Amino acid sequence: MLKNKPGLLLLLCLTFLNAVHAQDHLANRNNQTTDAPLSRLTTNCTGATISSVLPLSGPANTVITVNGSGFSAGTTSVKFNNTAAAFTVVSNTILKATVPAEATSGNIEVTTTGCSVIAGTFTVLASDCNTLGASDIYISELYDHVPGSYGVIELYNPTNNTITFNGNYVLERYGDVGDGTPSYTLILPGSIDPESTYLVLSYGSGVMGCSVTTNTVMGTGINENDQFKLRKNNVVIDDARAPNNAGYTVIRQPDAIAPSTSYSAADWTFTSQTCSNLGNHNADPAAPGAVITSQPVNESACVNGTASFTVGVTPATGAVY
Repeated sequence: MLKNKPGLLLLLCLTFLNAVHAQDHLANRNNQTTDAPLSRLTTNCTGATISSVLPLSGPANTVITVNGSGFSAGTTSVKFNNTAAAFTVVSNTILKATVPAEATSGNIEVTTTGCSVIAGTFTVLASDCNTLGASDIYISELYDHVPGSYGVIELYNPTNNTITFNGNYVLERYGDVGDGTPSYTLILPGSIDPESTYLVLSYGSGVMGCSVTTNTVMGTGINENDQFKLRKNNVVIDDARAPNNAGYTVIRQPDAIAPSTSYSAADWTFTSQTCSNLGNHNADPAAPGAVITSQPVNESACVNGTASFTVGVTPATGAVY
């Protein structure tokens, strides 16, 4: 027992007192109580330096140029209001990024060596150019049946040619508008004939809502507030949305510009569920915008000299260069 070993007891007491003294000394040195942390971990974070960004507004697919320094050190992402964008590090002082189709107005965030900096604020503008025109497929109708889990997504080919999907077209269904991850994803199989529809069945159980022949199947039903995106070569080309109620038919207006990444409820009619329009679509879209057929070429000129550039456009009427 300790009472029979006074030397050992004295040694234990001195050791305890020294330990308490050392802790008090460290705490007082840091102006902290003995209950506070006795050490701190700090990291150095040095991101790229931004000097300018041009332009600071434009529609989707606008290419911006970010000037600064430090981009070659390891730039890993560029985001427009938290939406990731494709980018290219041109040099240590120049970076180019493309405004993604789903971007919204907000900060441009550049991440280099794990450090994020705000390069500027970008304003996304609605494009007044129908670059796709009536040259690609789009979502033409949504149908949801109640009761049960029967739904159909209709696609339409407005062109005069058969479009073979070849794994390039993907249809996505999101459980709610604005969700970041789709609940169903379908790589479209087969092809779609000229000026014809293509029906995608989404069915789980219950009543088979309509007696129509479908082309393929995706998921086990659709619901209210769903969002549907059509991708081509991994780029969103079209956006359709369900209403906030089940049991619906949603049909794209004949004169709506489609496909379109800018959703507008005015481009659609909303009614209660009806099978009468599935497999048929009336389209009378606005005339597509001008198509560039040839690009200008590089020219050299001396000081005070001149250079001429030409571009081919069809139709040329009304085009300004």
